[in-house]
Amino acid sequence: MKTESLEKCRNEIVQKDATIAEQVQTIYQKDATIAEQAQTISRLQDHIANLEARLAASSTPTSSRKNKCTPRNLQMRSDCRTLIAKQASEGNYYDYNVNFNSPVNSEITKKVCNAYKDLNNLDDSSLPRAEIEQSCHTYFRNAKQDHSRKARGVFDDHRKHVRDKRRKGTKLEERRTALKSVENFSPEELELYELGKFLVETIGLDAVSSEDDLSDSEDGTPVRRVRKFCWESPKMGHVKRKLDNIYLNEYATPAKKRKMGIRIKNSTCPLSKNPPPKNAPGWMLKDAEKGLPNQ
Repeated sequence: MKTESLEKCRNEIVQKDATIAEQVQTIYQKDATIAEQAQTISRLQDHIANLEARLAASSTPTSSRKNKCTPRNLQMRSDCRTLIAKQASEGNYYDYNVNFNSPVNSEITKKVCNAYKDLNNLDDSSLPRAEIEQSCHTYFRNAKQDHSRKARGVFDDHRKHVRDKRRKGTKLEERRTALKSVENFSPEELELYELGKFLVETIGLDAVSSEDDLSDSEDGTPVRRVRKFCWESPKMGHVKRKLDNIYLNEYATPAKKRKMGIRIKNSTCPLSKNPPPKNAPGWMLKDAEKGLPNQ
């Protein structure tokens, strides 16, 4: 009887241990769910704050929006970045794990407002508090995104993507400017204008090659290697080179030329594997160009 009683007790203990283990596991799962929900709520609060800021901006009179990038506002943004960095040097950091309007982050923003007031010798009535808070929120949003990218190990890739997109946009505008020189000339230049305008206005950034940074030259001029599209036809390359040369020779200042740097374009440069645009005509495509009329 004692043996049966002990066996029964042992079974009950095992069952209770299993029940407790299940309950502990359930608690862990609930904690994880709560943490996920808290993060979701934080992201939603940031999103709502961003939408509210955009809504407020959209309801601002047109005359006010046109002054968005006035020297005064640009100086204010610069001052805010400097004051936020000063707060960080004193150990007062924005917490990117919570939303911008949380108590800890609101305290940082308040300190920035007070520091801006002291910096510019303002009183409370003349302090542009709403504009300062908006500048702080913009800084917070961008810094939080960078913080997340660093945590995921994609920060450098993102910076490269942004830099490439900015360079492509600049190159596109340079070619658009160059088109002004070939609007009404010889038939050859007229064809150049028509093809160039198609590349700039219709294809856009998809026709602009990316570039790799190399070591600067001895005089400090940046050197970049151009990645030609693997599908790019000789005619497309010719049109782009002509527009680039026109801009370089007729529009670029000496300072602009130094900033543009040295671009290496030869057979040793790696090719870009990006696919051609879906609306690319035959003259743009290397494999389709032969035997096709100009389009």
